[in-house]
Amino acid sequence: MTVHAGEEVCFPPRELDFSQNIDRRLVHRSAVSEVFITDILPVGEDRVWCAAQLPLTHSYYNDHLQRARLFDPVLMVECCRQAAIAGSHSHMEIPDGTTMIVDHFEYEADWLPGTVIGRGPGELRVDTVFSKETSARTGRLRRGRVAQRLYVDDSRVGLHTMRVSFLKGSQAAALRHSQRGTPAPSTSQFREGAPPPLTPELVGRSNPANVVLSQPFTESGTVRATVTPWLGNKALFDHDYDHYPAMTLVEAARQLALLGTSEPSEYHPTAFAAEFLSYAELDAPLTARAERPDGDTFEPSTTAVLEQSGREVARISVALRRMEGHR
Repeated sequence: MTVHAGEEVCFPPRELDFSQNIDRRLVHRSAVSEVFITDILPVGEDRVWCAAQLPLTHSYYNDHLQRARLFDPVLMVECCRQAAIAGSHSHMEIPDGTTMIVDHFEYEADWLPGTVIGRGPGELRVDTVFSKETSARTGRLRRGRVAQRLYVDDSRVGLHTMRVSFLKGSQAAALRHSQRGTPAPSTSQFREGAPPPLTPELVGRSNPANVVLSQPFTESGTVRATVTPWLGNKALFDHDYDHYPAMTLVEAARQLALLGTSEPSEYHPTAFAAEFLSYAELDAPLTARAERPDGDTFEPSTTAVLEQSGREVARISVALRRMEGHR
């Protein structure tokens, strides 16, 4: 599958608008507060520019203990995801009701100083190029890919690529039933309970509600934990799900990587590479394991393997960088 980049565009052909959020339904969100995209501008048949405002006081994305205050790379990935969904609905003729399953994504921050949090909200511009793969027999859209470049002010700050599969709502329900043999339960059927008891500082957090791991255990250079996100965290569970969403698994991998360091507050994630092999079910224990980085290196990296019922459901690599700074 080839991404057709077309002509090189350094900046959008007009100023993007940061004054208000777009319709929450275009990014598959229930709460307006979880919508970060503020404008969509098509450029050609397979390219859109999107604007996103990066918040200063979000209870999840701004809850970090790192001394150098940067906009969260997981927030950057979420903005990319929203830009891709909004662009596919508004300009790529993807019909409403289509289920988009993330198969793989990669994100790399290539200019960290450009993501330093200042006095005002950040203004992110996302240049998105789409490519689509259709069935040779039916002509129906089957898979898609996006390649995205991220800009804050005049600096390119990151690169993101993502592969997705497209299913009709009925196809998605049939797939879930065939994989499980039974209907999948919804988060609405579980009690919210309480946040995990793991000390938040161990994973670079201050709010226990944002901890997604419990029962950590380190042996022979391997760190393990159970993935137990609090269902009352509306940033991770903005609406009802019948599985653990991909971004919750990314957060688990991030926290496992920080858990393996001696000073979690000193490290920022700089890159992710995630492959999602199967749905992470809500009604079975989900564990994560990773090799602990050797020593206290400047740029450690590790790969979290998430397993459930004896099989691997996701594999997520996280690269960290040690940074000093002031809050």
